[in-house]
This record gives sequence, structure tokens and C-alpha cells, in this order.
Amino acid sequence: MHLDLKGSKIENNGIKSLCEALKHPDCKLQNLRLEFCELTAVCCLNISKALIKSQSLIFLNLSANNLLDDGVKLLCEALRHPKCCLERLSLESCGLTEVGCEDLSLALLSNKTLTHLCLADNVLGDDGVKLVSDALKDPQCTLQSLVLRCCHFTSLSSEYLSTSLVHNKSLKHLDLGSNYLQDDGVKLLCDVFRQPSCNLQDLELMGCVLTDACCLDLASVILNNPNLHSLDLGNNELKDDGMKILCDALRHPNSNIQKLGLEYCSLTSLCCQDLSSTLLSNQRLINMNLTQNALGCEGIGKLCEALKSQECKLQILGLCKEAFDEEAQKLLEEVEVSNPHLVIKPYCNDYGEEDGSWWWCS
Repeated sequence: MHLDLKGSKIENNGIKSLCEALKHPDCKLQNLRLEFCELTAVCCLNISKALIKSQSLIFLNLSANNLLDDGVKLLCEALRHPKCCLERLSLESCGLTEVGCEDLSLALLSNKTLTHLCLADNVLGDDGVKLVSDALKDPQCTLQSLVLRCCHFTSLSSEYLSTSLVHNKSLKHLDLGSNYLQDDGVKLLCDVFRQPSCNLQDLELMGCVLTDACCLDLASVILNNPNLHSLDLGNNELKDDGMKILCDALRHPNSNIQKLGLEYCSLTSLCCQDLSSTLLSNQRLINMNLTQNALGCEGIGKLCEALKSQECKLQILGLCKEAFDEEAQKLLEEVEVSNPHLVIKPYCNDYGEEDGSWWWCS
């Protein structure tokens, strides 16, 4: 049911043999990983035929292969076919451009089974995102998870996406990380995200060139969207002033945020009192990533006061203990002893569907 061939030198001839097996009615394979397998557009004709014939394959990872737009065009012929059963497809770093987005957008309109699509690390640009957004707008689109991380688009795409998301009722996970959205772009998106009718549950905005200027808008989303459970704002210059605004929202009983990413957000000890107060009053927040922030021993001390309390429901805290002095390390170690429900670790995200990284999993 699961076959992982990642990093194998399969090439075109190997794919042909593999696809013949996939087409056989006795083949029960559900998950197939083919990342870094030196595949090209030529392989996609065989893969496309296999996707139409296979009644079991639901997960396909083709990341890090030089498929290009021509290869994706062939894959989309299968995706548009009514007998294609594929539910999850990753095309991360496959050399796609806006040309490939045109074929994908058409496929998204006719496909009734695909729910997860990863297009990360492709130069789609604003024009490519516009094409994908047009598909999202259509009620026929069934996508639940869309990954557009590092796709080289700007705040202009925020306008396209926000217009589409007003109409979309299926999307639950959206990753826009490592794109040049800036505060203005995120403000446009927040106009949609803050609406209670927005069904989005997981939003990733890591490395989107954000500052504390957008935190009021983000706070409004936290307060007004009861569906949003996970918010990743890592690698943005939110600073202590922005964190204070977010904490005010997180302390409100309307906040349903369970997982919060704040890695490398230029936070210092000055925001730790707000964070501490939030941890004591928020009963839903169970996972918070604070790695790569200069909180200092003073800040760690304030956090530990909350972390020791029974009122604190946090289960996972992202912090590298070795990044602090001996006194701060000792405080954190004491917390781990007094609060057995809390895990402190340097990396907050384990690959898995729960953190949005479903395309790395089988």
C-alpha cells in the first residue's frame, strides 16, 4: 500500500515498468513517493495513463523532478479524467510556471477527488496565482489544502486570492509562506479571513515580509474567525509591539488558536509578560514555537512562571534550551519536571498532516 522510492535513479524506463504495474487491477498501492528520481516530462505520459487506470492510488509525490510545464500538462489530462482517483498531489520544485497553472486550474474545475495540492518552490508569479485563484473561486473546486510556499508572487496576488476565498467553502489549509506579501497584502487577505464564514483552519504566513503594522488585522482574524486553529507567523519582523497586539486577541475567549508559530520574529524579554499572561488565560493554545528569539534569562523567567502553573495548557513549546545561559536552562529544566504534560524541544514542527507538511508523508 505504501512505496517510497525517494532518491532512486528510476528515470524514464523505470517509470514505464512501474506504471504498467500500477495499471494492473490487482495493484493495491495507495501512496507513492517519487521525489528526486531524475524524472522528466517524458515520464508524465506513462504516469498520466496509470492515474486513469489505477483505482487505488490516492497519494503521489513527484517533488524535485524536472517535469516542467509540458509534464504537468500531461498529468492534468489524467486529473481531468473522471476515473482518476488521486486525492493528494505534490509538485514541489518541478519547474512549473504560469503556463502550467493554466492546465492545473482547468483540472481543478473538473476533478472531483483531488483535495490536496502542493505547488511550493515553483516560479508561478502573480499571473500563475491568478489562474489558480480563478479555479478556487468556482464552486466545483474541491481543494482542501493548497501549498503556495516560495512561489515568487507579491501582494498583488493577495487581491486575487482574497476575491476567490470569499466564494470558496472547501479550503481548510493555505500556505503562502516565503512570498513577498508584505503588510498590505496580508491586510487584504485578513478582510476575508476574519469573516466567520471563512472555513480556513490552518494558515501559514512564514517569511512574508510582515511587520507589527499588520498585527491589528491578524488579531481581528483571531477574534472573529472561530474556525482558525493554526497560525504560523514565523520569520517576520513582528517584534514586541506586534506580539502585544496578538496577545490581547489570544487572551480573548473568542480565540480558538491551538497552534502558533513565532519562530524568528525579533521578540525579546519585553513581550514575555504578555506571553505569560496569555498562557495562563488561554485554555486552547497547546503548541507554540518561540525558537530563534532573543528572550534572555529575564524573559524565560517570566514564561516559566506561567509554564509551571496548572492553568497553562501548553503541551509543546518550541525553544532551544542550549541557546540560553545556564540560569535560563535550569529554569526550563525545572519546568519540565514540574509540568510533565509539557514538551520543550528545539524544533516545533514534526512532519505530518497536522502541521500541513502532508506532502512529505506517506
